[in-house]
Amino acid sequence: MAMSGERAARVVILRPLDDALADGDAIRAVILGTGVNSDGRTIGLSLPSEAAQASLLRSIYSRAGVAPEDLTFFEMHGTGTPAGDPIEAAAVGHSLGQSRSDPLPIGSVKTNIGHLEPASGMAGLLKAALALDRGIVPPTLHCETPNPNIAFRRIEPSADT
Repeated sequence: MAMSGERAARVVILRPLDDALADGDAIRAVILGTGVNSDGRTIGLSLPSEAAQASLLRSIYSRAGVAPEDLTFFEMHGTGTPAGDPIEAAAVGHSLGQSRSDPLPIGSVKTNIGHLEPASGMAGLLKAALALDRGIVPPTLHCETPNPNIAFRRIEPSADT
């Protein structure tokens, strides 16, 4: 880690697992599945769709063979917006959290380092990989009052999920 005043850089090298194992590479994490979608029609260009996000999450985790009960935490996009965060949290809750016996911890690296615009997804990937590698999830910072529009307790699925 960088000391005060120093700069740090991280690199992600994606390789087939068999090749990395054969070459003796240090493996920090394994990506089991990915997916992309369009949120479809919403009332605003930047407003996500809970139904589309929940559907994508169910699909990715099912194809990867990862059960919601197997998750340690969920790294959200978490922009800090009053509308987007509750929609994203509801999608995660309905698609993954409701299937668990224990609560699913959620967080976003943006509370630790800010929103890096196009690099924010890479920052979230690095946080998740390092958390898995080191066995600890960095705390959420600067959250005195959680968004009151996020149902952190067990909730019933909405009509569109």
